[in-house]
Amino acid sequence: MLPHAQLRSIRGCSRGNGPARRVERFGSKGFAWGWAIRRVCARPRRDKPSEPVGLSHRDRVQQRTRYRATSRLVAGTARRGFTLIELLVVIGILLTLSTLALAVYNASAGSDRMRSAARIAQSASLGARDRAAHAGTLRGVRFVRDLTDSSLVTSFAYLAPLENRRYGGSASAGNTIQILRPDADNDGQGTDATSPDAIYVAGTGVDWQRLDAEGFLAMPTTRIRIPAGTGTWYALKPVAGQSAAPWFTQTRGATVLLTLSSPFANPETASPNVVAVDSASPQASCDIELGHDLLPFHAPIALPSGVVIDLDYSSANVQALWPANPAPTAIDVMFSPRGTIAGPIAALGPLHFLLNDLADATANLNPIDPRNRGDKLLLTVFPQTGLVATFPIDPTDANQDGIADDLFHFAKLGSVSGQ
Repeated sequence: MLPHAQLRSIRGCSRGNGPARRVERFGSKGFAWGWAIRRVCARPRRDKPSEPVGLSHRDRVQQRTRYRATSRLVAGTARRGFTLIELLVVIGILLTLSTLALAVYNASAGSDRMRSAARIAQSASLGARDRAAHAGTLRGVRFVRDLTDSSLVTSFAYLAPLENRRYGGSASAGNTIQILRPDADNDGQGTDATSPDAIYVAGTGVDWQRLDAEGFLAMPTTRIRIPAGTGTWYALKPVAGQSAAPWFTQTRGATVLLTLSSPFANPETASPNVVAVDSASPQASCDIELGHDLLPFHAPIALPSGVVIDLDYSSANVQALWPANPAPTAIDVMFSPRGTIAGPIAALGPLHFLLNDLADATANLNPIDPRNRGDKLLLTVFPQTGLVATFPIDPTDANQDGIADDLFHFAKLGSVSGQ
């Protein structure tokens, strides 16, 4: 055995910077045990497997050769770490692919959202037509304007008409009406008519002003039928300069006046008589068409987030019929039981509503402006047939002035529907 002091010095040498040393005990059966100092590498290596007893020299050599070959193979295939440049390159590639995938996803999602909005708008309109056929009376759909921007429509609601009000005639309760011509002294009588056209309906004891102030006379589509029950429907003309309700009524003493958009067709007296139809005449009665009420137990139908109907770029007849100024008017489309459009819009041509991206609409971008980010579609209502369909816009700009030659060209042809 080695002395204790020598063993301590041997153990201490492994703490230096040089090659490490290890003290090993050796010996075998029948021999004395001893100690030896073995130099080992600073990096530990794998211990060789123990050799089975009884192997020949040749087998031992082969076993050691296989062990060395396996050790070299394992050491050669050990994976080294990534460098910083390699990591940055991989991260850059991943960011690029993620950006491209996100752009493709956003474009696809925007297109799907627009098609979904078109289906919702078409379904809401056709749902009103089906309800009219089922109920056997008028039913409609209201294009609900946005509360902060009246040029945008964000949802739909189903409507039912209010019952018409009847005035004058033998069945009236303390009220009378006359049909008058404009007169010079504005007293509603005499022979000083300034026009042969009988355009005023004068009522006494009527509640027209209250109905008008409370919004029951829908702006701008309220109609009056003269005589009641069997006569012709006439559209009422709003009072010039009105920026808020009441829209249609004006007073002359105790008399309330309504103005017809077109002259009364059957006057009983000739001009210059101011009174065209007196209150005692069988024609001195009328039905006034009131507004529409929301259909009970029907929740509003909202367009998908980020999609609106842009009235500023809808067709001219839509903008004229439902102006946003001086005050936004309700956009009510009523269907008859036969499936056609009822009311004054029945005589108009197709109504084209532009489905637009909210960001593009709030920026008031022209639909073919290259800065637009979203898709565009048209919702077209055909009043004479009641058909409701969707079409793409036509971005053709032959004169290159930045404005489409005819945005509604495809809808007019009816050639590319079913979007």
